[in-house]
Amino acid sequence: MSLLGGSAFVTGGGSGIGRAIAQALAAQGAAVGILDLLPDGGKDAVAAITSSGGRATFAQGDVSRWDDVDRAVGSAVRELGPEAQVRLLRLGAISHAVTLHAEGLEGLVPLRTWETLLVDPVRVFRVPDPFPRARVVGGARVADGIEGLEVLIDPGFDPAREVLVPTGSGVAPPPVTPPGTARIVEERSDRIALEADLRAPAFVVLADAFDPGWRATLDGTPVALLRANLAFRAVRAPAGHHRIEMVYRPRAIAAGLALSAIALLATLVLLLRAPRP
Repeated sequence: MSLLGGSAFVTGGGSGIGRAIAQALAAQGAAVGILDLLPDGGKDAVAAITSSGGRATFAQGDVSRWDDVDRAVGSAVRELGPEAQVRLLRLGAISHAVTLHAEGLEGLVPLRTWETLLVDPVRVFRVPDPFPRARVVGGARVADGIEGLEVLIDPGFDPAREVLVPTGSGVAPPPVTPPGTARIVEERSDRIALEADLRAPAFVVLADAFDPGWRATLDGTPVALLRANLAFRAVRAPAGHHRIEMVYRPRAIAAGLALSAIALLATLVLLLRAPRP
């Protein structure tokens, strides 16, 4: 299990079982906030976590006092920061977020709050500077799974210049950034078409969910559809003007159509061979 990019808050985390839990959570990648009555134990726990490469913060307080808990959680959120969450929202071309909480979203711009029948109000936030849904990048890094997530939230990874792909060879970003433009020109429920103008070989990235059922063509020729940035889609294309089409054709549908055709053919054969009255 990995908690990379997540956050945890541990009461009594300065010693004993609480400290063990805090260290275990940090070892799995979580940023950990610790609340404890004893300052020495809390500070020692934070030192142990940070010396192992983790992230942690400490606040002194009593778990039975709500004011202490509220202050400690707020302090942890401010110190540990929501950079990873905001970075991933921008990467997904998400412009707005609707939530029932504000904790951990300090990197977003609050727009409006509605009181409803729910206990907590509905909040609307704007995501600052989201990337375009369709864009062009010149470089690529190769990683997947937890290692890939570490790359995506690493400040050294620049989504404006490079894309993350699960296999293949890495490509250094060219000096020209971006090496072209891309735009969506047609969209339906099972297909989407893009036009790209590239000054150099590049990756055309679309921040739509990847699925093995999607098929891609480049100027009418089938090409590999890459899983980009762990969850999205990309096509590699040479320099020039191109039309890229992605069509959803899962193998299960093709198999179902084939079985239906066989069944229909068998029915026709039986009808033709049946004796006539």
